[in-house]
Amino acid sequence: MTAGVITGLLADALVKRERHRLYLTLGMAVLAIIMAITQYTAIIAPQTQANELLKTLWQGGFPPGDGFGFLGWFVAQSAGRLMAYPLGGRHFGSVLTLLLVCVGAVSLYRTRQWFLLWILLMPFAGNVVAAALHWYPYGQSARIAQHLAPSICLLAGVGVVTVLLGRHKLWIPRRLVWVLCGLSIIGFGGMAEVMARPYKSRGDLLARELIQQTLPALDCRTLQVVNIVDTVPVNFRWYLAIHSTTRFGVDPVQALEHKDEPVCLLLFDATRDPDTADRLDQALEKISASQQLIRDEVQTAYIYGGTHHPHQVRSIVLSAE
Repeated sequence: MTAGVITGLLADALVKRERHRLYLTLGMAVLAIIMAITQYTAIIAPQTQANELLKTLWQGGFPPGDGFGFLGWFVAQSAGRLMAYPLGGRHFGSVLTLLLVCVGAVSLYRTRQWFLLWILLMPFAGNVVAAALHWYPYGQSARIAQHLAPSICLLAGVGVVTVLLGRHKLWIPRRLVWVLCGLSIIGFGGMAEVMARPYKSRGDLLARELIQQTLPALDCRTLQVVNIVDTVPVNFRWYLAIHSTTRFGVDPVQALEHKDEPVCLLLFDATRDPDTADRLDQALEKISASQQLIRDEVQTAYIYGGTHHPHQVRSIVLSAE
């Protein structure tokens, strides 16, 4: 995306023969290349395993191989959550915004605003190329496509103005007032929803309630999580960090050796991490007769609400000797 914008600036500077702009753009290009290489070497390359997992999660954001399938995929992704500005969603929920973007692009083309059109469309072209190479998904969610948000909003805005003008040569203020009123209602409605439901999904609320109910019941100064920190769902990790002193990646055998105070252990998602679950069960089989198993309970929370993405939490408390 950055390369496309810089290419456009270079072309414009060459056509207009403005030497200072040309040197400035070349400097920006060199800086962008250095930053890209540094980011790939320091951040992306070391996380190969995580990248493969993300590719699996983003599978729908990569195009199919055939031409007709590609066209259908591109339209479906563009009319989905990618263009949910100001409203939209999956299954062509953002088709109105997509139509306005197309109207805006055609309007810029017909008025010969080539450079502006190039700047606004190049991020889409770069993202589609990256998706075809399985480097980065196209669509899927507006959250992972923030680099396209300026182009979407600006092109949609041009489309709205074009539609409002119609065949009239003069601007009609009343139409603009109605559009602004509609956008204001949407904005205030979104604010009211956030105030009424200050969480992304009901699953986040359930995860918070589970932790808030579990921690006081354990009555331990330190929680010891058998899982390593990267395997604990991020929702639970956040609440564990702010509500108690928590240690991650604890060896259950060593944890049970400290018998001068109650031992509190947590295990997340035993089915996803069977080796860790087996080590915990083996350690519990070896507890001394003087220790009493006070609690061994499994609870379930759904991160995204409903019955999707279940996460189990096993909480264990052993008394001190």
